[in-house]
Amino acid sequence: MPKGQDANTLDNFLRDTFSNLRRRAADAAMDQHDDFSRGRAMAYAEVLGHLQNQADSFLIPREALGLDGFDPIQDLAALAPRTGRASDQDR
Repeated sequence: MPKGQDANTLDNFLRDTFSNLRRRAADAAMDQHDDFSRGRAMAYAEVLGHLQNQADSFLIPREALGLDGFDPIQDLAALAPRTGRASDQDR
């Protein structure tokens, strides 16, 4: 750890960063007016899901990082494109 830093600083940095990512993900999920916006929301969901998996792998409780209460599979399914075009419905 760099000089002058302690475990609390690192914990605060991680919790703040993950909190900001979750807030941005929620904002992106609310703003799905085009394919780019849906893709952005899906990217946030994928990143947060990856962070949850990494926390689990390192036996870090999700709650300790502020990563609890998020279900990437459910959230990704909710972000699936809904264009209504026949070619998309046949896939």
